[in-house]
Amino acid sequence: MMPASLFARTHSTSSAQIAGAFWASQDLLRRERGELARYGAPLPTLLSPAPVRAGYVVFDDAGFDFCGHGNNEVDGARAFLFLILDKQREAQDIIAWAPQLNRLSAWLNRAWMLAQEAA
Repeated sequence: MMPASLFARTHSTSSAQIAGAFWASQDLLRRERGELARYGAPLPTLLSPAPVRAGYVVFDDAGFDFCGHGNNEVDGARAFLFLILDKQREAQDIIAWAPQLNRLSAWLNRAWMLAQEAA
């Protein structure tokens, strides 16, 4: 059974809660920075105001959820996390990308593309 997530996925999740969930995730490991570079991620993306982070997630039909405390490394997949901001720089969603699983999903399904804030 999956441990309960520290961050609940609800329709009323606020911008501050979204940002909190993102910043509570982990910095990229050195090998992950290299992996992103091999995938063609430009350096400015890694150094942007909302850089790429990583965490353990579980993908489901609704998107993904963060793993709770405990055996998260066993129960979830390590994924790159991207914070999606609106034009006012307010957090709107988090995208999880696990290339090893060929999965890309939004946490709250408010964001529909990675560069949405630039659109």
